[in-house]
Amino acid sequence: MSYSQNVLSFVELNQRLHKDEEWLRDFQEALNKSNQIQQSVCTLLGSFQDRIDSLSANVATLYTKSSVIQREQQNIRKLLSTVDATIQFHGKTTALENTIRDGNVMLALDDYLEKMRTLKEAIAFFSTHLTYKNKLEHVKLIYEIGYSNIEAEFSNLVRYSCVPVDAKKLFECLDDDYGIDAIIPIEFFHDASRRTKNSSDCQLAFRTQ
Repeated sequence: MSYSQNVLSFVELNQRLHKDEEWLRDFQEALNKSNQIQQSVCTLLGSFQDRIDSLSANVATLYTKSSVIQREQQNIRKLLSTVDATIQFHGKTTALENTIRDGNVMLALDDYLEKMRTLKEAIAFFSTHLTYKNKLEHVKLIYEIGYSNIEAEFSNLVRYSCVPVDAKKLFECLDDDYGIDAIIPIEFFHDASRRTKNSSDCQLAFRTQ
């Protein structure tokens, strides 16, 4: 091998070595940049995770507060509904009291019974609220007065509509099978003349089915 060839080979090797060194330096720089990028990404991820944790805590707190607010709103709505119903029943019972105490049942029977139903609803309402115990007792008293008025009016109607009968004379009108198939003179009935215009001409016929 000649001297010139050895020198050329040395020069080529030196050039290749120089290129390899440059490539290594470039690779090292790229590796350093990669590490920097990795660190930046890790930092960002860590910051993002911290923000997520903080957001989760805030959302949990907000959810708890929202639940409390919703319950408070429901309680307020219930309270308003109760207050409204209380005002209505107070007004109704006050308006009904005079009518019930007057006891004029037959002047407007349907209206009177409707008022009694309203009082019954008021009793049911006040029974579920212990704070209205005094009002409950008052409404019950009015209801009992109205009930007594209805009973008294019914008794009056029964007494007015019924005619006393002499049981002995009525028994004489029974046949062998204890059936009634006879014309009963009106004289059998006590005080019948006060309820009929022509008592002497009136007769009642009772016939078995």
